[in-house]
Amino acid sequence: MNAIVKNQMTSIIATVANDTPSFQKQDLAKKYELTNEMKTVKDLLSDRVRTIYRIRALRDFGNVKADDLGGFIEHEGNLSHEGNCWVGGNAWIYNDAYISDNAQVCGQC
Repeated sequence: MNAIVKNQMTSIIATVANDTPSFQKQDLAKKYELTNEMKTVKDLLSDRVRTIYRIRALRDFGNVKADDLGGFIEHEGNLSHEGNCWVGGNAWIYNDAYISDNAQVCGQC
């Protein structure tokens, strides 16, 4: 009985995965990229010098349009690709800071 249930579940999962590739691609698509524009900033807590990069939107979401320039982040772990969250203006996000959901951070918006 367990083997039958396991096989049925595997088939269901495979069917769902195969039936929705465009939905999955749309949902998991990156919404921004790091540009070549960068700054080096000194982390006041650790005295470590960090490199932060300006971001550019790759698609429309929330109030952000494709090709809009945003603020600066150190790495993609600072800003989620999900939701409508955004770092705008000249805001700097680095170290372990994480922006997600619908949070909007801006230096001068």
